[in-house]
Amino acid sequence: MSSTKYILAILLTPVFPFWFYFNHHEASLSNNQIDWGAFGSYMGGVTGPIVAAITLLFLIDSYRKQSKQSALQIFLTLLKDHVEYVMGYTTQYSKSYKGHDYLDWLWKVIKGSQESELIVHINKNYGEIQPLVTSIQLLIELIDREPTFNKSEKSLYVLQIYSRLTSVEMKLFLASALIDDKSKYQLKKYEYEQCRIISCPDDENWLLERFSHEIKT
Repeated sequence: MSSTKYILAILLTPVFPFWFYFNHHEASLSNNQIDWGAFGSYMGGVTGPIVAAITLLFLIDSYRKQSKQSALQIFLTLLKDHVEYVMGYTTQYSKSYKGHDYLDWLWKVIKGSQESELIVHINKNYGEIQPLVTSIQLLIELIDREPTFNKSEKSLYVLQIYSRLTSVEMKLFLASALIDDKSKYQLKKYEYEQCRIISCPDDENWLLERFSHEIKT
């Protein structure tokens, strides 16, 4: 409800008790000060709690809107930070590789695995992938746990996260779902297939099918 509607509700609050009073009493102006005192007490007693309740609802609504705006601002800031983090991404194992070149190299290692050795290769290289995966998980968790976002808003913002990930980031995040229950849970709850941004050469189809099957089971 907009603030205008709250103001209008407060302004209209005296109308009903005023109408009710004159509908059940003689509609004439009294010269008796006691009558006016009784009328004032009646109007104040009826309208006071209603106005107080409307004011409380306004304050609660304003707080929720401010909290949502603050949470959204924090999310956008962290999403921007993640993008910058990935541009300079390194680990203790990266040697001369950095950023997207490093992520491309990690994906090639996983991509070159035989299907029977896929999980072994992911486990073996997970120490290099995990910081990236953790950063993505934290972004999704921030949205998932925010009480001011409704279900459709959460799905929209997680989709925004997916859309800001590079293709190789998304593939590595999908790969993590084979050994990381948190990644699997998040990808299953917020369907990544909606984003349709993954660049997938033909020789990678079996990998993405394997990831998709694992996430859905």
